[in-house]
Amino acid sequence: MGSKGGFLQRFFGPIYREVLTPFGQTILFVMEPIGRTIGNIVNWILLLATYVIGIGIVALPSKLLGKQYLDLGDKEKETYYTAIDIRTKKLDEYKNQF
Repeated sequence: MGSKGGFLQRFFGPIYREVLTPFGQTILFVMEPIGRTIGNIVNWILLLATYVIGIGIVALPSKLLGKQYLDLGDKEKETYYTAIDIRTKKLDEYKNQF
C-alpha cells in the first residue's frame, strides 16, 4: 500500500483492516496500485496536451512573427538588470496603476 493510504484507509482509520474481509483486502491491495498508475498516466497525458496546446498556440505564431519575450540578445552583458528612474514620472501617475 502507498504511504498516504487509500480512501478506505483514511475513512475507516485504525479499524480499516478489521472492516475489510481478507478478499476485500486482496482486491484493495491489487487495485490501489493499478488505480494510482492509471491516474499518473492520465495526468501525464492531460498535462502534456495542456502544455502542447497552451504553449504551442503562443510559441508558433511568436516564432513566425519573430517575437522574443526574453531579452537574451547580448551574451557579453554581465547583468540584464535595467535601472528604472522613478523621478521621470509625476506622483499622480503612480496613484492609479491598475
